[in-house]
Amino acid sequence: MDRCRYRRHRWCPAAAPPSRSVTGSQWCNHRSRAQHSDHSKGIQVTLPPNFATLSPRQKVVAVAQWGVANNKHFSYSQGPHRWDQITKPWTLPIMTDCSGWATTCFAWSHLPDPNAQHYSWGYTGTLVTAGHEVALADLEVGDLVIYGAGTGDHVAVIVGVGADPMTVSMGTNGDPRQYRVSQDGRPHRYFRYLPSEKKTKK
Repeated sequence: MDRCRYRRHRWCPAAAPPSRSVTGSQWCNHRSRAQHSDHSKGIQVTLPPNFATLSPRQKVVAVAQWGVANNKHFSYSQGPHRWDQITKPWTLPIMTDCSGWATTCFAWSHLPDPNAQHYSWGYTGTLVTAGHEVALADLEVGDLVIYGAGTGDHVAVIVGVGADPMTVSMGTNGDPRQYRVSQDGRPHRYFRYLPSEKKTKK
């Protein structure tokens, strides 16, 4: 169940999987059409500087931080529109929740769905199932932290490592914002979805 940091909401049943997933080149084409058709309805915002030249993990971080910079155009929602932004990159406003925004950071970076659902749906439970748990010492930016036992209650994107990693979280109105892992207070686990970018020592 997805639950935000401050309000114990259950994952909305209205966010059940759609009848058709969007994959591969279909996802790219659908995304282009969605962005074009939404041009008159939403605010088009430019990509982060040099986005195309960033590594996969750096792209995930750049999208997460783009959300922080534009958070006045975000609202927290577990309703049926929590997944809409997946196919509308760099378009505001956005209504989503924690797992919706974490997934969006991968989608807009043109990376595989961390839920392993072809970007058709997801929540903290699918992120737990599809991810590979890693220790704090092995943590890298672009990994995710999932709070709570079992299928988890909340998820955030790792944007800085160290003894108390920095995250970008979409857990309430006013987010996405940066939070230290320790600020949440719940038990947590770290999960990986991308190859390591650490340089091996020779």
